[in-house]
Amino acid sequence: MVVFKSPFKPVQIAHEPFGDFVLAKLWQHAVEHPEKKAIVSAEDENIFVTYADLYIQSLSVASFLHQRHFGHGDIACLVLPNCYQWAPIFLGCSLQGGAASGASVVFTDYELERQFIDSKSKIIFCAESSLDRVLKAAKNCPLINTIVVVEHDPKHPSKEYPFGIHKFSDVIKCPPMRGVPAKDIDVNRDILLLPYSSGTTGSPKGVMISHKNFGTMLNIVFAHLHDYVGEVFKGTYVMHKETDILLLPFYHIYGFGVLMNTLCSGKTAVLLTHFDPDVFFRSIEKFKVRMLMLVPPILVALAKHPIAQKYNLSSLEMCLSGAAPAGKDLIDEVQRKHPSIKVIVQGYGMVRF
Repeated sequence: MVVFKSPFKPVQIAHEPFGDFVLAKLWQHAVEHPEKKAIVSAEDENIFVTYADLYIQSLSVASFLHQRHFGHGDIACLVLPNCYQWAPIFLGCSLQGGAASGASVVFTDYELERQFIDSKSKIIFCAESSLDRVLKAAKNCPLINTIVVVEHDPKHPSKEYPFGIHKFSDVIKCPPMRGVPAKDIDVNRDILLLPYSSGTTGSPKGVMISHKNFGTMLNIVFAHLHDYVGEVFKGTYVMHKETDILLLPFYHIYGFGVLMNTLCSGKTAVLLTHFDPDVFFRSIEKFKVRMLMLVPPILVALAKHPIAQKYNLSSLEMCLSGAAPAGKDLIDEVQRKHPSIKVIVQGYGMVRF
């Protein structure tokens, strides 16, 4: 057996519940930059939340879940596109000692039912466009006792729903109580996230990610990726002054990890509900984005999509690609088309603590 030793410095193992860690970060950023936008919609910049908003809404979601008897070991399934509500819903679940399980908004009612049953989901948060399929799936899922609809435009709720279905705009009206009893969370064993991955064969499988697992992963990002970014940008990359574009789906662990990294770093996130080349390239130009976290198909778009030539993308200096390998020819073509990009890094992650 060959033992490989990492050349990198040791990383702090996470020992606190992840929800508490993130909530403290949100509070820190809210105090230091009270008016700072945490998440802005790329499609409509009038839709945004500040760090203070996220902090308060997370506590309101936790209060709502407490009222619904959602607690230690329970699962909430999020059938949502990328939206800012992902963050306070996830944190509310975590603060209550439960876990979040993301599902694609394009899943059929059969696929949703399978995940609801397998995950033993108790509460569903869904988009308006997914409600009919969620209701069909929930008929055969007796554990589900609550459905919450996340409105497309939270400032202008579009409709009323049948009795028993809650609106997210009402959920965040719950008093954000800090007095809810603290949960006795075992960071080694208790599940924080339950994403579903098909792997190579068979039906999708729930991947049980603990507080310790995900918290330590984020510590690795802080300890090593942030240091590397500092070297690439020669000390000019100040986290709270930078903007990230969030386009990877949050129900996937990579996209969700980028969301958490962005919020914990105090950046502003420009969020795409889905990949639209025009919106994507326009956002890079408008917000002068310097670093992208993406997947190889987005590198292909940077290299080959004709719309890319319409925009000034010279702010880009670094790309981090993951989820699948990117070939040398593709990397070379991206840097040839966009010479401002100094570095394209490929990441591979499969860590279990």
